[in-house]
Amino acid sequence: MKKRITLFLCILAAVLSLCSTTVLADGGWADIKDLRISSSGILKWKEVEGAAEYEVWTDDGLLLGYVSPGETHETFLEYLRLGSAPTGKYKATVYALDDWGTVIARSTTKESVSYTANGTTPNVPYVYWQDATIARWNRVEGDEVFYYVYLYGPSGMERHVRTSETSYNFDMYMFKDYHYYYTVVAGQAGHTRSGEESVYGPSTSNRRIVRLAGVNRYETALLAADEVIKNNEPAYFENIIIANGDNFPDALSGTYLALMYSCPLVLINESKAATVCEYLNNKLVDDAHISIIGGQNAVKDSWLKGISKKSRVFERLEGSNRYKTNLEILKQGYLDAAEILVATGKNFADALSASATGLPLLLVGDKLEDYQKDFLKKIQSPTFTIIGGKNAVSEQVEKDLAKYGTVEKRLAGDNRYETSSFIAYQYFSPLNHDNQPDFAVLATGANFPDGLSGGPLAWSVGNSPLLLIDPTGAKDMYARGYGADIALEQGYILGGENAVPDKEAVKILMYGAWKR
Repeated sequence: MKKRITLFLCILAAVLSLCSTTVLADGGWADIKDLRISSSGILKWKEVEGAAEYEVWTDDGLLLGYVSPGETHETFLEYLRLGSAPTGKYKATVYALDDWGTVIARSTTKESVSYTANGTTPNVPYVYWQDATIARWNRVEGDEVFYYVYLYGPSGMERHVRTSETSYNFDMYMFKDYHYYYTVVAGQAGHTRSGEESVYGPSTSNRRIVRLAGVNRYETALLAADEVIKNNEPAYFENIIIANGDNFPDALSGTYLALMYSCPLVLINESKAATVCEYLNNKLVDDAHISIIGGQNAVKDSWLKGISKKSRVFERLEGSNRYKTNLEILKQGYLDAAEILVATGKNFADALSASATGLPLLLVGDKLEDYQKDFLKKIQSPTFTIIGGKNAVSEQVEKDLAKYGTVEKRLAGDNRYETSSFIAYQYFSPLNHDNQPDFAVLATGANFPDGLSGGPLAWSVGNSPLLLIDPTGAKDMYARGYGADIALEQGYILGGENAVPDKEAVKILMYGAWKR
């Protein structure tokens, strides 16, 4: 018996020994080997099998750049912020990402990189900005001279290119009130700043990234409503959806109605009622249809007294709980042979991501209630797509749904951010749609208020997803992967910097531009 145990332990030790040579204890990432910097200033490392791209970062959180496989010899010290980085030493860490933007390997030792502000490479004597953010400079004499052009902005280096020409059109949106500049270096490994010019965005490009951030969730929803007007080009609203902003179920259910009517959804509570009513008086046509989601406990009649009656029609859609209210809204649509999305009504994340699809959304609890079964019996040949894992929508609910239609699929990631990307790939990609989206709406996945108005906003620009963003950036590889695959270059950001930081947004909405 002791011999068997000893043999087992030996085998186990051998297996663990093999594993420990390729897997890190602090994250499960494989090790990028042989990270080093040459005397000529070239950062090198050993290629990682399965890597679609590499990211190079400094210790202080500055993204130095993106590198494609086979291009490690093109990674120069100029990735440091030329013209602004002081002389000194920096540490570079390299991450390998797969096709989905997931980190699969990283360098375990950080390479110390010395940077000298002065060097011997010839200066490019003249650079300047022109319309559409075109950088131009004078030619440097010499054989096979290349120019390295670097654009810097609020998140560090935002673009780098190598060209033999004496101009480059960045053709990208720039955030208002942020400082951007570019530098040009002639040669292959010089360190001299050749020129620096400043610009304050936005550019004249027709691409746009707009942050909608009010002082609270209610003002953010009104800003989103203004954008819906602009995108649909009516002078005023003919329809409006009003829901309580202190909780999420009614507003998420009301999104389907807003998409049916191609109108905004605004949020209200007692303290913000006067502001919302004043806004609606200025935006609604005289015979507007006003849909109120939820009962008196959700939206009191007294809150709406400030809306001028004129010939406007008020309709209240309510049930005794969130699930019955949800059914009252679904009854407004034509559901025979329709695809119905099914998400939990206990949490906001999955339903929020699904709200931009324009599809009817059934909210469920731990089981299908009798009144939900009665409702489904009346629908002819529906198909169901479940959003979220089995902890969100149980296997029992899935079995019950199969009695009333066809359960086609379940879109479920390891977390809300991956599930959000699955929804985007399913409903907003060339694989499933004729048009490839270049637009997205970003909202924090940490809380619900800012994103509640995101579904109608995304719908108003056509074929655009609502992506949940991790404010810390730790789980944004899913959105970045989608942005890279689709080549997103414009969009809306809902909420302020604490909700969706600029440095995370540009990685998703400008990824396509970086890849060119």
